[in-house]
Amino acid sequence: MLPGSAEVRAAMNGLWLVIFQDKDNPRDPMSFFQSDTDAFFRSFMVFFFALPIYIGMAHVQWTIAFAHDITQATSSTYTIAQVVSEAMNWLLFPALVLLVARPLKISNQFTPYIIVINWASLALALFFAPLYILYLIGFLGTFDLVIGSFFFQIAGLWFLWRLSQIALRCDWLIAVELVVLILATGFFVSWLADALFSLSV
Repeated sequence: MLPGSAEVRAAMNGLWLVIFQDKDNPRDPMSFFQSDTDAFFRSFMVFFFALPIYIGMAHVQWTIAFAHDITQATSSTYTIAQVVSEAMNWLLFPALVLLVARPLKISNQFTPYIIVINWASLALALFFAPLYILYLIGFLGTFDLVIGSFFFQIAGLWFLWRLSQIALRCDWLIAVELVVLILATGFFVSWLADALFSLSV
């Protein structure tokens, strides 16, 4: 079952507080998220909210890659590969966190952490979407999109680092390790999708 509108609003408000906290009236961002077993599995359904954005971003990336002879794949093949890559990322990262949870002593926070990471994936997709829209309507060129995406990615990694600290109640180093795991997972699934769908020339 997809999360309802009230749950979506609460989750976005919680993620907003990760960055824009009221110092005079601080609130725990985690209090905005449901953390039961149903909420855990429901958070994976958030993927379908982000799916249209993933498809749009993949089409733009294909347009650029095809124009610069980076890929000879068709638009549909490239888009499917990117969507499969995103789906694998959503499934593989929690599995890897589960493997390292005991050594990192974060087992007790595993469920709420994965819940907020799944919601954060939607928030980050929404964060990147305007950049791609500006490219599609001609306000940004390819170079602008690449540079903008780089800086957006840096901001996104900082956000995930800060979110990891809050959700796991951990120190900065463990949060860094989790962000590195996020990066490594993303690189791996991208490589795997590239290999499976023969995207590169």
